[in-house]
Amino acid sequence: MLFASITELSTELPKFIYPFFRILALFSVAPIFGNRMVSIRIRMGLTILVSVVVVQAGLVASLPDLSDFSLVALVQEIAIGLSMAFVLRLVFGALELGAQVISLQMGLGFAELISPQTGVSEPTLAQFYVVTASLLFLSMDGHHLVVVLVGESFAVLPVGADVFLFDRLKAVVGFGSVLFKASAMVALTATVAMLSVNLIVGVVTRAAPQFNMFVAFPAILITGLVVLSLSLAALPAQLRQIVELAVKTVRQGILGI
Repeated sequence: MLFASITELSTELPKFIYPFFRILALFSVAPIFGNRMVSIRIRMGLTILVSVVVVQAGLVASLPDLSDFSLVALVQEIAIGLSMAFVLRLVFGALELGAQVISLQMGLGFAELISPQTGVSEPTLAQFYVVTASLLFLSMDGHHLVVVLVGESFAVLPVGADVFLFDRLKAVVGFGSVLFKASAMVALTATVAMLSVNLIVGVVTRAAPQFNMFVAFPAILITGLVVLSLSLAALPAQLRQIVELAVKTVRQGILGI
């Protein structure tokens, strides 16, 4: 039997409850794990599995029995998990924002589909960037990195300890500025190219107005596709740089490592 008695159950169960909710909050929002395409059964199974591993590895200290269950401590665990996941999720938000800027510059802002990841209408180019970034994230062992951060969080921020102060949330808010910097980095090449093409088209259109109808849009679209194909080669390095900044924010700002 897993538990010999009710007394042992009341002693051991809190060790799983608190880690379970921290990990569940993290997996519900984090990239890959929080994807809508990942079923709730798989997410719950991974949460239970990681919770058991964390407890068996001795990362969770002894806790009071169920009679001393603290709702405040439970909310704190959820806040820790959500804050870590939110920072990691902003990595993909930066790519989505950069791709939306590129699609608007190319004249493809009207090409939208319902995203299977968020359930809202997004430009097709943004979805392409997200799918590509997800594959790159998996190729650089990003999913393993998320699990490693879970273990580090329990080692640095013990369950039930009054260590998660609100000033740690400033790091999460401050990382929002990185979102715009990273988006500009992703969209800079294509934006400059599109701006140059639009400038040339504007000058030519002044001399030949009919040029705008028959040549301008195809020229902008073709130039955008060429620049996009060339700029994709830099996407792995850009993604790695943004992920490193996110991990640094989690470790230094939230965990205090």
